[in-house]
Amino acid sequence: FVKRKFRDTLELGGRFYGSFQQIPSKDRARFKIDDNATIEIDYSANHLGILYAWEGIKLDYLKAYSIEGYERDTIKAITLRALNTTDFSTLHRAITTSAKPKNKATFKTYKDSRAIHDLLRSKGLASKPPHKPKWLDTFIEGIPSDTIAADLVDAFLEKHSAIKAHIGSPNIGLKLQAVDSEIMALVLDTLRLENIPALPVHDSVIVPYQKRSKALAVMTQSFKQITGFLPKIKAT
Repeated sequence: FVKRKFRDTLELGGRFYGSFQQIPSKDRARFKIDDNATIEIDYSANHLGILYAWEGIKLDYLKAYSIEGYERDTIKAITLRALNTTDFSTLHRAITTSAKPKNKATFKTYKDSRAIHDLLRSKGLASKPPHKPKWLDTFIEGIPSDTIAADLVDAFLEKHSAIKAHIGSPNIGLKLQAVDSEIMALVLDTLRLENIPALPVHDSVIVPYQKRSKALAVMTQSFKQITGFLPKIKAT
């Protein structure tokens, strides 16, 4: 069972939530539906694609996270934060904090300890969760130690100048969720009519492996129907 959660109005939020989403992705890969192996099909750079569609432009998905001098995963992490912030000073602080070697070491220690805790709990064994400093909630993994926050943010905004007006605007993250949840609602309803069970995980759906081709086609058509553009989709 899932339910949609909105924030104040139907134009903000609206994503589907279910308890199965709390299960780590590596364990979700072992899901079975009616004794059939499953596959998780995911929209790539979903919110970037939606923003570019608002401007009548098709996103170049192959270069969406490509900025010279920075690793792809770093830019992907920055993109996620930038599209959910209305205060760039907060983003600057998060980047600066994440670039400090001492904080990197603290994050790794916490991450390793948390993994052991989660493993023990999954086996029904007693375990106390490790202490988590408050600043870890804003930590961005993969930021190089010599990163200057202002330079990285400026490079990101220059890269995506076509949608710059949207980045940092009020409730932009929740507005994007409203769109991606409408796409997902269309996907789930269409799959239901095709008798294909599906579990939504925000930007992805888990379906029986043998139904992957149909699910892929439905996801492609649903995104195009809502945005007017074709998406990039990956399956794992």
